[in-house]
Order: sequence, then structure tokens, then C-alpha cells
Amino acid sequence: MARTARRQLLRAVLLTGGDWASAEDLVQGAFERVYLRRTLVNRATSRWRRLRVRVDEVPLLVDGE
Repeated sequence: MARTARRQLLRAVLLTGGDWASAEDLVQGAFERVYLRRTLVNRATSRWRRLRVRVDEVPLLVDGE
């Protein structure tokens, strides 16, 4: 899938008037941004889950007991 997307992105950049080397640089940068963003979101979620405080259940008090 990534190879197909890469080829399509390269063609799109080439059609906008860029040369092959510039197209490769732009596509690589786009993939890096997507990867970095996904990695940051995953790490932040993992950290949040690790640091979140879990509250133990508290028994209900019934009147008269």
C-alpha cells in the first residue's frame, strides 16, 4: 500500500512542475510527518493510560448499618 501511495504522490508532485529529486524529497517528508504524528499520538496515549489513577470501588453505606 505504501509503495502505491508513494508512486501516486510522486506523480502528483511531478505534475505540479517539480523535478524527480524534489518530488522524492517532498513525498519522503510527507511520510515522515505522518509517521511522526502517529507515533506521538500513540506514545501520548500510552503515557496517559500509564499515569491515570484508578479509583478503587468504595462500598456503599446503607442507613442503619
